[in-house]
Amino acid sequence: SDLLMLYANKCDEDLINQKKDWWCWGVSQNERNLHIPRNTELAAFGLVGHNSGQKHDSLSFYAQAAKKLDKTIHVYWGMATAEWGFLSRDLMVQPVYCIEEQTAMMNACKVAINYESVEGMSGCWSYKLWQTMGCGTPTITRYKPEYNKMFDGALLSCNTELEARNLMSMLLHKNDAFWNSISKKSEEVVHDKYEWFTNFDRIMKERNLW
Repeated sequence: SDLLMLYANKCDEDLINQKKDWWCWGVSQNERNLHIPRNTELAAFGLVGHNSGQKHDSLSFYAQAAKKLDKTIHVYWGMATAEWGFLSRDLMVQPVYCIEEQTAMMNACKVAINYESVEGMSGCWSYKLWQTMGCGTPTITRYKPEYNKMFDGALLSCNTELEARNLMSMLLHKNDAFWNSISKKSEEVVHDKYEWFTNFDRIMKERNLW
Protein backbone atom coordinates (compact mmCIF):
# COMPACT_ATOMS: atom_id res chain seq x y z
CA SER A 1 0.00 0.00 0.00
CA ASP A 2 1.13 3.56 -0.72
CA LEU A 3 -1.09 4.96 2.04
CA LEU A 4 0.18 5.04 5.60
CA MET A 5 -1.92 6.38 8.47
CA LEU A 6 0.15 7.64 11.37
CA TYR A 7 -1.18 8.14 14.88
CA ALA A 8 0.67 10.74 16.90
CA ASN A 9 -1.06 10.42 20.28
CA LYS A 10 -1.23 6.95 21.79
CA CYS A 11 -3.32 7.74 24.85
CA ASP A 12 -6.70 6.39 23.76
CA GLU A 13 -7.69 3.15 25.50
CA ASP A 14 -9.70 2.01 22.47
CA LEU A 15 -6.65 2.26 20.20
CA ILE A 16 -3.94 0.98 22.48
CA ASN A 17 -4.13 -2.70 21.49
CA GLN A 18 -4.67 -2.16 17.78
CA LYS A 19 -1.73 -2.60 15.43
CA LYS A 20 -1.00 0.89 14.17
CA ASP A 21 2.05 2.79 13.08
CA TRP A 22 2.62 5.41 15.74
CA TRP A 23 4.46 8.49 14.57
CA CYS A 24 5.56 8.34 18.02
CA TRP A 25 6.05 10.88 20.72
CA GLY A 26 9.15 12.87 20.25
CA VAL A 27 10.86 16.18 19.79
CA SER A 28 12.36 18.41 17.15
CA GLN A 29 14.94 21.17 17.41
CA ASN A 30 12.18 23.36 18.83
CA GLU A 31 12.24 21.56 22.19
CA ARG A 32 15.59 22.55 23.64
CA ASN A 33 17.00 23.87 26.88
CA LEU A 34 17.08 27.63 26.34
CA HIS A 35 19.10 28.26 29.51
CA ILE A 36 16.75 30.96 30.70
CA PRO A 37 15.73 31.67 34.32
CA ARG A 38 13.38 29.01 35.69
CA ASN A 39 11.14 31.18 37.84
CA THR A 40 8.15 28.81 38.04
CA GLU A 41 8.78 25.93 40.43
CA LEU A 42 6.12 23.39 39.41
CA ALA A 43 4.22 23.37 36.13
CA ALA A 44 1.97 21.01 34.17
CA PHE A 45 1.02 21.22 30.49
CA GLY A 46 -1.79 19.80 28.40
CA LEU A 47 -5.42 19.79 27.36
CA VAL A 48 -8.15 19.59 29.97
CA GLY A 49 -11.76 19.36 28.83
CA HIS A 50 -15.13 18.50 30.29
CA ASN A 51 -14.52 14.77 29.72
CA SER A 52 -11.06 14.71 31.31
CA GLY A 53 -11.96 12.87 34.50
CA GLN A 54 -8.70 10.94 34.77
CA LYS A 55 -6.68 14.06 34.08
CA HIS A 56 -8.54 15.82 36.90
CA ASP A 57 -7.76 12.90 39.21
CA SER A 58 -4.11 12.97 38.17
CA LEU A 59 -3.80 16.69 38.76
CA SER A 60 -5.49 16.33 42.14
CA PHE A 61 -2.92 13.68 43.12
CA TYR A 62 -0.02 16.01 42.36
CA ALA A 63 -1.76 19.10 43.77
CA GLN A 64 -2.11 17.43 47.16
CA ALA A 65 1.55 16.41 47.15
CA ALA A 66 2.61 19.97 46.30
CA LYS A 67 0.25 21.45 48.89
CA LYS A 68 2.04 19.57 51.67
CA LEU A 69 5.23 21.33 50.58
CA ASP A 70 3.40 24.69 50.55
CA LYS A 71 3.77 24.75 46.78
CA THR A 72 1.28 25.34 43.98
CA ILE A 73 1.36 23.75 40.53
CA HIS A 74 0.88 26.14 37.61
CA VAL A 75 -1.22 24.49 34.90
CA TYR A 76 -0.82 25.61 31.30
CA TRP A 77 -3.64 24.25 29.21
CA GLY A 78 -5.15 24.54 25.77
CA MET A 79 -8.89 23.93 25.86
CA ALA A 80 -11.39 26.65 26.69
CA THR A 81 -14.09 24.18 27.83
CA ALA A 82 -12.17 23.01 30.89
CA GLU A 83 -14.18 22.58 34.08
CA TRP A 84 -11.80 22.95 36.99
CA GLY A 85 -14.23 22.86 39.91
CA PHE A 86 -12.52 22.19 43.24
CA LEU A 87 -9.13 21.89 41.54
CA SER A 88 -9.06 25.65 41.00
CA ARG A 89 -8.48 26.00 44.76
CA ASP A 90 -5.31 23.90 44.66
CA LEU A 91 -3.83 24.82 41.28
CA MET A 92 -2.75 28.04 39.60
CA VAL A 93 -4.61 27.74 36.30
CA GLN A 94 -2.96 29.87 33.63
CA PRO A 95 -4.62 31.32 30.52
CA VAL A 96 -4.77 29.22 27.38
CA TYR A 97 -1.39 29.36 25.68
CA CYS A 98 -0.30 29.49 22.04
CA ILE A 99 1.83 26.62 20.77
CA GLU A 100 4.52 29.12 19.75
CA GLU A 101 4.96 29.98 23.43
CA GLN A 102 5.28 26.41 24.61
CA THR A 103 9.06 25.90 24.55
CA ALA A 104 9.72 29.09 26.50
CA MET A 105 7.07 28.15 29.06
CA MET A 106 8.50 24.66 29.50
CA ASN A 107 11.94 26.19 29.95
CA ALA A 108 10.68 28.67 32.53
CA CYS A 109 9.68 25.98 35.02
CA LYS A 110 12.02 24.06 37.28
CA VAL A 111 9.97 20.84 37.49
CA ALA A 112 7.31 19.55 35.08
CA ILE A 113 4.38 17.43 36.21
CA ASN A 114 3.03 14.96 33.65
CA TYR A 115 -0.71 14.26 33.95
CA GLU A 116 -2.32 11.75 31.62
CA SER A 117 -5.62 10.62 30.13
CA VAL A 118 -5.00 6.94 30.92
CA GLU A 119 -2.65 6.61 33.87
CA GLY A 120 -3.20 2.97 34.74
CA MET A 121 -2.36 1.32 31.41
CA SER A 122 1.10 0.58 30.10
CA GLY A 123 1.63 1.82 26.55
CA CYS A 124 -0.62 4.88 27.00
CA TRP A 125 1.61 7.92 27.19
CA SER A 126 1.27 11.68 27.11
CA TYR A 127 3.43 13.31 24.44
CA LYS A 128 3.95 16.33 26.72
CA LEU A 129 6.51 14.45 28.77
CA TRP A 130 8.72 14.11 25.68
CA GLN A 131 8.50 17.85 25.17
CA THR A 132 9.27 18.89 28.75
CA MET A 133 12.17 16.45 28.93
CA GLY A 134 13.40 17.70 25.56
CA CYS A 135 13.59 21.17 27.10
CA GLY A 136 15.82 19.82 29.86
CA THR A 137 13.06 20.12 32.45
CA PRO A 138 13.06 17.30 35.03
CA THR A 139 9.68 15.61 34.69
CA ILE A 140 7.65 13.64 37.24
CA THR A 141 5.01 11.12 36.16
CA ARG A 142 3.10 8.15 37.55
CA TYR A 143 5.00 4.87 37.35
CA LYS A 144 4.73 2.58 34.33
CA PRO A 145 7.09 -0.40 34.00
CA GLU A 146 8.35 0.52 30.54
CA TYR A 147 9.50 4.03 31.42
CA ASN A 148 12.91 3.17 32.82
CA LYS A 149 14.01 1.38 29.65
CA MET A 150 12.45 3.99 27.38
CA PHE A 151 14.17 6.94 29.04
CA ASP A 152 17.28 5.34 30.58
CA GLY A 153 16.28 6.52 34.05
CA ALA A 154 15.92 10.18 33.09
CA LEU A 155 12.14 10.25 33.67
CA LEU A 156 11.21 10.39 37.36
CA SER A 157 8.23 8.24 38.33
CA CYS A 158 6.21 7.73 41.49
CA ASN A 159 3.53 5.38 42.81
CA THR A 160 2.37 7.30 45.86
CA GLU A 161 1.75 10.87 46.90
CA LEU A 162 4.67 10.60 49.32
CA GLU A 163 7.00 9.56 46.52
CA ALA A 164 5.76 12.45 44.38
CA ARG A 165 6.30 14.87 47.24
CA ASN A 166 9.82 13.58 47.90
CA LEU A 167 10.77 13.99 44.24
CA MET A 168 9.40 17.53 44.19
CA SER A 169 11.32 18.36 47.35
CA MET A 170 14.61 16.92 46.04
CA LEU A 171 14.35 18.81 42.78
CA LEU A 172 13.25 22.12 44.29
CA HIS A 173 15.24 22.35 47.49
CA LYS A 174 17.71 19.71 48.44
CA ASN A 175 20.06 18.83 45.64
CA ASP A 176 21.16 21.10 42.80
CA ALA A 177 23.50 18.40 41.49
CA PHE A 178 20.55 16.00 41.21
CA TRP A 179 18.46 18.58 39.31
CA ASN A 180 21.36 19.36 36.96
CA SER A 181 22.05 15.70 36.20
CA ILE A 182 18.39 14.90 35.48
CA SER A 183 18.01 18.04 33.35
CA LYS A 184 21.04 17.19 31.22
CA LYS A 185 20.15 13.52 30.86
CA SER A 186 16.50 14.27 30.00
CA GLU A 187 17.43 16.50 27.09
CA GLU A 188 20.13 14.16 25.82
CA VAL A 189 18.08 10.94 25.99
CA VAL A 190 14.97 12.35 24.35
CA HIS A 191 16.85 14.00 21.49
CA ASP A 192 19.02 10.95 20.96
CA LYS A 193 16.19 8.38 20.90
CA TYR A 194 13.04 10.26 19.92
CA GLU A 195 13.60 12.84 17.21
CA TRP A 196 10.38 13.22 15.19
CA PHE A 197 12.00 12.98 11.77
CA THR A 198 14.22 10.04 12.70
CA ASN A 199 11.11 8.16 13.78
CA PHE A 200 9.29 9.05 10.60
CA ASP A 201 12.23 7.94 8.47
CA ARG A 202 12.32 4.59 10.29
CA ILE A 203 8.61 3.95 9.78
CA MET A 204 8.76 4.82 6.09
CA LYS A 205 11.76 2.52 5.52
CA GLU A 206 10.17 -0.35 7.46
CA ARG A 207 7.12 -0.04 5.18
CA ASN A 208 9.26 0.24 2.06
CA LEU A 209 7.64 3.57 1.25
CA TRP A 210 10.98 5.09 0.43
